[in-house]
Amino acid sequence: MKDYNRAVIVGAPQTFGKGTVQNVVELDNMVRSKLFGDEKLGALKLTIEKFYRVNGAGNQLHGVASDVVMPDAVAVLDMGEGTEKYVMDWDSIPSAGYDRLDNDFTYVINSSRERVGKSPYFNVVKENIEWLKKRKEIKQVPLSMEEFRSDDKKYKQESKKFDQISQYSSPYNYVSPRYEIPMVEKDTVLASKRKSWHKDLKKDATLTESIDILSSMK
Repeated sequence: MKDYNRAVIVGAPQTFGKGTVQNVVELDNMVRSKLFGDEKLGALKLTIEKFYRVNGAGNQLHGVASDVVMPDAVAVLDMGEGTEKYVMDWDSIPSAGYDRLDNDFTYVINSSRERVGKSPYFNVVKENIEWLKKRKEIKQVPLSMEEFRSDDKKYKQESKKFDQISQYSSPYNYVSPRYEIPMVEKDTVLASKRKSWHKDLKKDATLTESIDILSSMK
């Protein structure tokens, strides 16, 4: 979608970044039984394939970068191919022959970045991310009950300001598509599921911004 210039990519700074395929080979199946006694020989993980984007860039490690980065507390977690042990390096191959669409998303992307930068909600999320990172760096726990309770009280007081993150409510209302309405009216289980789903969608600020991005496209 990005390489063909067909879409604006929104979300985390980049995708996970796994651009390889592995097979696990059980060594016990590869040698004659009893040759090494009753001990298990373990397994080998072999990389058998790598895949690349149409522009020749490898997906390994770098993934696909977002055009508009949405702050998310999940960023505090050590996730992504780059956090794994013994990962393969990024590389590239010659580009395939392809044509990019003549879309200019500059205004759309810049407008979205400006909205996100000025958003009270996303600014609180950014602040929460930095706070969580600092908390994550704390490796010591006081053995004194008095000190422990003092630290716990401080933690709870500091975290209260971030309660508003879970209280976000989108200005948009979400409903089922027209073709589904007759099914919802007849199926109480489906109706309950849709009601719960639509309620969750209103809590998604990234979805709200994505709708704003679509609305600004011409």
